[in-house]
Amino acid sequence: MSRVIVSTDKDEIMIELSINGKAKCLNRKCQETIGRTLERLYVTMTKVQKKSKSKKAKMEVSTESTEKYKATLLDQSNNQIAMETAGSEAWKVASTLKINDENFEVLYNMPKVSTLKVSSKPLVSVPVYPFISFKNAVLNFTKFTWFRRKIDNLDDMKCDNDENEVSTSWHQISEETVYIPKHEDIGCLLKVVAIPGNEQFPADTVKNLPFKSAETAKAVAPGPGTTLFETIPNLKDFLSSQSGIRLVSYNILADCYTSTETAKIDLFAYCPSEYMSIDYRLGLIFKELKTYNGDLIALQECDQFIFKEALVPVMSIEGFAGAFALKGQSKEGLSVFYRKSRFQMIAAENCIYGEAFKDGEVEEQIQNLLRHNPHLREKVHRRGSCGLVCLLRDKVNGEYLVVANTHLYFHPRASNVRIIQISILLHAIQQMVKRGEEQCPDGKKVSYILCGDMNSFPTSAAMELITDGKVPGNHTDWWSGGGIEHPGEGQLTLKHDMDFTSVLGSRRYTNYAAGFYAHLDHIFMSSQSLTSTQILDLPLHEKVVENTALPSEIHPSDHIAQVVDFEYI
Repeated sequence: MSRVIVSTDKDEIMIELSINGKAKCLNRKCQETIGRTLERLYVTMTKVQKKSKSKKAKMEVSTESTEKYKATLLDQSNNQIAMETAGSEAWKVASTLKINDENFEVLYNMPKVSTLKVSSKPLVSVPVYPFISFKNAVLNFTKFTWFRRKIDNLDDMKCDNDENEVSTSWHQISEETVYIPKHEDIGCLLKVVAIPGNEQFPADTVKNLPFKSAETAKAVAPGPGTTLFETIPNLKDFLSSQSGIRLVSYNILADCYTSTETAKIDLFAYCPSEYMSIDYRLGLIFKELKTYNGDLIALQECDQFIFKEALVPVMSIEGFAGAFALKGQSKEGLSVFYRKSRFQMIAAENCIYGEAFKDGEVEEQIQNLLRHNPHLREKVHRRGSCGLVCLLRDKVNGEYLVVANTHLYFHPRASNVRIIQISILLHAIQQMVKRGEEQCPDGKKVSYILCGDMNSFPTSAAMELITDGKVPGNHTDWWSGGGIEHPGEGQLTLKHDMDFTSVLGSRRYTNYAAGFYAHLDHIFMSSQSLTSTQILDLPLHEKVVENTALPSEIHPSDHIAQVVDFEYI
């Protein structure tokens, strides 16, 4: 029996079928009656059939009554569906479309692969993920098959198929969702075939489902061998003794900052361009994140296109969902991913500090502090830095948890701006905690975590504000922008009433670039409801500087991931 494939998209229905070997597609509105739709289908089919038989004048077909057309739609019980039924409802229950004496099996909202890509630079021991997006499909019911093909000359490889290949045959190597290349794959192209499926149409049991395939642009290369994070002294013990909830906070170095001339000539001149490319670095990032096996992952300097095209499909495969916050007019921002089996997202808000101040969404103490200082006020306004504040519910015990991720303004003479930014973020966290308390069962506390790249030393005023709950108006960091930006000795002391404690304390560094290294990345959590159970060490220093600085062949960022386990008190 022939098939008619019916797909819905918002308020439209797309109907695909083959008539005399010619593929035809008809788009109709969801609310159009099935009688009218069948009328158009019959006219289309009759014209094609007539044209294939003769090149005479087109057959004229009256559309006065659907009764004249031998086109009907039958439900699962083989009963005709009423012609006045809306198309959106009719196709859902349909099993057979009859046009004259020909029957078409109705396949409604068939699983479909919308896009499928793979890494262009596969490396040995670095996982290769299918960057896949679906329509009406579920990952668990989708089938992946990986193949390899030996090519002749690695130097001649191009993005399209090379004509100088030794063999054009593909050899199956895996049916796993994710493939990790082996040494025997070196010099081979990789291809993945994805057959989408869902509960109604499982890829393993339903035949002739539509599929897509994607190939690597380059052959598998040897790769970096041991990566930087794999040299962490307590890594093995840390991974084997996971307790409570694991949090990963990581500045992954945005592609938009590594592809500039300044980055290539000045900032990261020590790192060869092949290791700076996002295709190379993404593989190392995914390998590292997968190894850590976190429950919560907070990323900074996350390119918007990387979030959509790579992180979302990869993290979905690993069982995560997430939220993204864009920095002002920038191309990058923040993301928070949570393991779906452990957490449920209740709310997520992007707090852009400059916009929050202009919109009056900050505490009065900040308004008072900046009201009489136009220079500092304008400096805060112009910055696109932001914080992503998420409210999660723990599925295991019903606890509510606020996770805030931020990347503060970087300039070394802007400690005063960072004080303002963190104060605005603390207010946003407090508001989200209150929101959680409104939904929390009696007696339950709302816990909170604040993490990210804060571009601040542990002894800075911004960090002091988090842990001490206050910072005086005469703190020396207020002078970082010069006297013209100082708020004045008589201004209010910034305060908050949350109980944060620093998890990491003071580390030798969390960022290591040529000419500069410092502890800039921090994790804080509510001391009355959360406690850390273990902290991942830093990697071996000799490995950090083995290739001058970071990033390098063995590490994808100039920052080092901060990983901690914590539990509820």
